[in-house]
Amino acid sequence: MQAYKNNQKGRSIVEMLGVLAIIGVLSVAGIAGYAKAMEKYKLNKLTEQISNLISSIHMAYDTKPSYGDINNDLIISTGMVPEDMAIGTREDIIINAYGGRIYVEPRQNSRGAANGAFRIKMEGLSKKACLAMATTEFEESLIRVEIDDHNITKDSLPVSLKDAAEGCKDCDRTPCFVALTYY
Repeated sequence: MQAYKNNQKGRSIVEMLGVLAIIGVLSVAGIAGYAKAMEKYKLNKLTEQISNLISSIHMAYDTKPSYGDINNDLIISTGMVPEDMAIGTREDIIINAYGGRIYVEPRQNSRGAANGAFRIKMEGLSKKACLAMATTEFEESLIRVEIDDHNITKDSLPVSLKDAAEGCKDCDRTPCFVALTYY
């Protein structure tokens, strides 16, 4: 009787399917980790951008009586916008870390003085970014926070997580905005 010798080399289909399943599980875990890391990066970047922008505006307007002439075009042309903020194709467009637009404009201050304050409006924020921007008091001169249709004034500052969550509740369906007004 002749002994049968198996000279086949390679992998069976079951082994290949097992390897593909392992690769799939690792890929899903990697993608989820990457998404969380990108969200954290964008949030840290946005916080840094807004903090730098507020400081630049306060330094530039330290000796001026009002913010009457402040707008996107002016703060870009005078170098008040941090370099790492992407500036759109038009000269007056500022893009935040989430890809949404930022608008800077004069506002009435808490004492009623016209152009005695400035407003920074951040659009296109995720729910997590909305919560963070609404509850972060970058400087003591903050007088108003607007979250989509919710308006929180100096009497209610700093914004509580409960109030911020109420204002940011629809941000997971559609990107929302937060506007900060400073004197």
